[in-house]
Amino acid sequence: MAHDLKRQGLEVLEIGLQVKWVGTAEAKDLIEDGRSRGREYDVAELESHSAKAAKKYWKVYDTVVKRLEKKAQKEGAIFDRAAENDKHGRKGGLATIGRKRIDYMSDEHIREAMLNEGYVKTFEQRTRRKQSIRTNTHKLLNKAQANIEAVEKGTFGVGH
Repeated sequence: MAHDLKRQGLEVLEIGLQVKWVGTAEAKDLIEDGRSRGREYDVAELESHSAKAAKKYWKVYDTVVKRLEKKAQKEGAIFDRAAENDKHGRKGGLATIGRKRIDYMSDEHIREAMLNEGYVKTFEQRTRRKQSIRTNTHKLLNKAQANIEAVEKGTFGVGH
């Protein structure tokens, strides 16, 4: 089948998708170059993991919260120092910071950090899947070619 599809002019990835019976949605995702899209977050996977794999969820959560607590402490120190400078009439007060205080411990920041930490769909996963399909398709094509050549010489095809 793979050899016939190659003779029809299909690319190796397209042949592999047909021969390996890859689902339509996954095939479309693999054919489309995902790097042109922005970073994708798999929120459904996050929810699934929080229910099925609470250990991983809480490990990621603890890691993220520790990191964000350090950021929050640094942010607090900057604004406390600036407020102290204002209080004593020194340079470097709140007006020189030029921005509002960031609440790193807000739900929004925690959720974003958790997604970035452990629940990001990576381009590497898509690339590895495509490479695997291509490699296996090349093996099938080479085997088919060897079988055809063996039959033309009068011997039965090549084994595994």
